[in-house]
Amino acid sequence: MQIPGNLQWFPVKTIASVTSQALLCTLAVLAIALSPKPGGHVAVILGPGSSEPAAVGAIAAADGLLVDGTGQSWIVVARSDNPDFVSALYAAGAWLVIDAGFGFGCTNKDVKETRS
Repeated sequence: MQIPGNLQWFPVKTIASVTSQALLCTLAVLAIALSPKPGGHVAVILGPGSSEPAAVGAIAAADGLLVDGTGQSWIVVARSDNPDFVSALYAAGAWLVIDAGFGFGCTNKDVKETRS
């Protein structure tokens, strides 16, 4: 079959390569945007269905402060001045720890923090 005019078809391998590279670049940008900042507020995400006491317990085990809830018992906002806070949260059972300003921008930085 002849392709009319100057139209050229990209091989499937080229399309797959470009698509996978675009996906990797998107994931890299998201990873940078979501990475927690030291001393900043973080969203602590435990397994779906986890109780709020479990979330508070993970924060306490990581020596952090509970800042706010999110309406979901398994997602809370916390902070700590401990440079190993994120690692400690993962060790305490957190599934994911992300920068709270990205997905939870409505959190108030002046919220009275309570010791967990």
